[in-house]
Amino acid sequence: MNGFTIFKGLNYKDYNSELGPIYRLITLSDKLYAIFRDGIGIIGVNERTQVSNDTGGIFIDNADVLAQKATIISTGYGSDQPSSVVSTNNYIYGVDLNRVKIWRTNGGAPEIISDTRVQDILGDIMVDLSTVGPDAITTVFATFDPAKGDISFTFTARDP
Repeated sequence: MNGFTIFKGLNYKDYNSELGPIYRLITLSDKLYAIFRDGIGIIGVNERTQVSNDTGGIFIDNADVLAQKATIISTGYGSDQPSSVVSTNNYIYGVDLNRVKIWRTNGGAPEIISDTRVQDILGDIMVDLSTVGPDAITTVFATFDPAKGDISFTFTARDP
């Protein structure tokens, strides 16, 4: 499924506009996840429309490759920071700056991991940056080191 990189120009779907725009599409365990500003959904992929190409990737040869509706697993958490969403071996992690939370999911409802260990640090970052202005954080980057199993989140801000 990670080879789904070539889509025909008119192969698009509108999904759950009440959750805001889709900011990131990412895969985990052969499922395609849509990360909306205000939610997370799983979009089914019709495997009968896949055709292998010469480079070993997957070419989508039919406009019906994506399900008509996404299965929504969260309407409370999402992300408007595409670079803050990362896939590991077992989970997808993301940062929801609007709600000041870091979440993870493996197909079920998101688990808020910032509430247990890093909420104080995350809250301090947000408070410090709020003195600069309402849109102080410009980008959040998430990276995963598979050799160590570490996930890092980097917050960047505008100069005051």
